[in-house]
Amino acid sequence: MRIAWYNEIDALTASAISVSTSIGGQDGANLLDQRLSTQWVTDTATSQSVVFSFSAAIDVTTIGVLGHNITSACTVTVEANTANSWITPAYSTTLTVYDSGPILRFLVRSQTYQYWRMTFAGQASLEIGRIWLGEYLTISPSSLLDYRVTDNRNDTVVIGRGRQLYGSEGTAWKTVELSFPKTAYTMIDSLRTLYAYSGLYKSLIFCNFDDLRTYELVEPMYCHIGQPIQFTHTDRQNYTYSLLLEEDK
Repeated sequence: MRIAWYNEIDALTASAISVSTSIGGQDGANLLDQRLSTQWVTDTATSQSVVFSFSAAIDVTTIGVLGHNITSACTVTVEANTANSWITPAYSTTLTVYDSGPILRFLVRSQTYQYWRMTFAGQASLEIGRIWLGEYLTISPSSLLDYRVTDNRNDTVVIGRGRQLYGSEGTAWKTVELSFPKTAYTMIDSLRTLYAYSGLYKSLIFCNFDDLRTYELVEPMYCHIGQPIQFTHTDRQNYTYSLLLEEDK
């Protein structure tokens, strides 16, 4: 189980994000907004890019693209370098594109560079809500068996006296409830650091099965912690706890 909770891009200013094109005022600054509906939207050119210029080198083990309209016809490449130069970047990798859900790559080894670029080739009129560069926390022991997934809806429904249905469509979202077994305090301490940063108001990326994408019901989820975390002491500074995660859009 992995949770990516700190996005290095969020520490940037709009001037440190340079995009190749944008339309209608929907430029690279929108990538700083955690709402996926606030997007960077490109023009109709089939080659696009965005460069992130950090004040110092950052450590990255998690790369993500969320809230997007990217299809498998598009090639997504991530590059990193010690300078804002892209002829022969020090690091380069191509991401596997998923037509639905987040595009994610977890790196075996952390890559540490000051300048990062993402390019998109083969698709016009891109719409991207979030790009993620950061590290992830491995939750151990995890909750591979003891969890509940709920498909929620907030449709407005009124039933008449004659059982006639009057309704309007709302929004669908998932919640995931997880219960964790006895856990040593070193893991609890890392989780408390995560919670101190994200609280109940910042979005994160939750992956119940690491990078596995074959279980549709528990696909990686862009979400937030939905209720305070309570830790129950069992013995010798070992604790049990639960997490409620609510999908964000």
